[in-house]
Amino acid sequence: MFFNLICRAEMHRHHPLRPHLAERVLERLGFSAPPAVDPEGLALVYRQWCRHIPFDNILKRIQTASSSHRPLPGAEPDDFFETWLQVGTGGTCWAGNGALCSLLQALGFPVALGISMMVPSSLAEPAPDMPKHGTVAVVFDSAPPLIVDPTMLHGQPIPLGLSNRPDPLWGGHNRLVAGQWHLDWKPLSRPRVYCRIERLDATSADFAYWHEYSRDLSRFNQGVIIRLARPDRIDGIVKGNRVSRGLNGVETSRPLSRQELLGSLVEEFGISEALAAQLPPDELDAAV
Repeated sequence: MFFNLICRAEMHRHHPLRPHLAERVLERLGFSAPPAVDPEGLALVYRQWCRHIPFDNILKRIQTASSSHRPLPGAEPDDFFETWLQVGTGGTCWAGNGALCSLLQALGFPVALGISMMVPSSLAEPAPDMPKHGTVAVVFDSAPPLIVDPTMLHGQPIPLGLSNRPDPLWGGHNRLVAGQWHLDWKPLSRPRVYCRIERLDATSADFAYWHEYSRDLSRFNQGVIIRLARPDRIDGIVKGNRVSRGLNGVETSRPLSRQELLGSLVEEFGISEALAAQLPPDELDAAV
């Protein structure tokens, strides 16, 4: 069933991490020793990532507003992790998934880069005609691929199979439609969507191309967005609002002043105060 979706994960090696950097990342994530290279070890790494490394567009927002043509933040995994260790930021999908792939690769997991699209949950509306999302899968022998995505922050690996049930907090069930897997998830302050998996044998060059392609087209260029997974909720900032979703699937939202937004970034999400101060104001038509 998965043969046409994925070739052996070892076929495409992502950018390697410096060994000492991988050790520093594990230590910050709460590990005193490398995790076992098995599904349980993978679940531990992904859980700690979801709780400690945010999905956010802070660096990209600052760079986009300055019209800089430098390489996009997090384009190199070493840069992604060094920046997280120093100022607390994560990244958007191409950067975050590329970084997680490199970390898992350094730990010995059979990991693969994925290319996907976000499509409406009704599956009736037109879908995008080009990739908009990178993802990561781990494949143990002949078992179904396990999706570990730093954007969706499901908290636990999601196997591609029909036995999953939707979770009010995380989403995570998936279905096979016209021969393609659609993984359900619920962004904060947005309708449910499906992550339609196109392929799980992407190369580093594929990721670099689509990451750069997102420079001026991303929905994350107009205003701050950040989210982290807690044990019992997902916390975030979207469109100038502080948003949380609990175990019952109910979201709460309240608007933030500029001062409150910057304070929340620092106090609740661990972002450097000096970096947060560099953020330009959200644009009024922010579509994040």
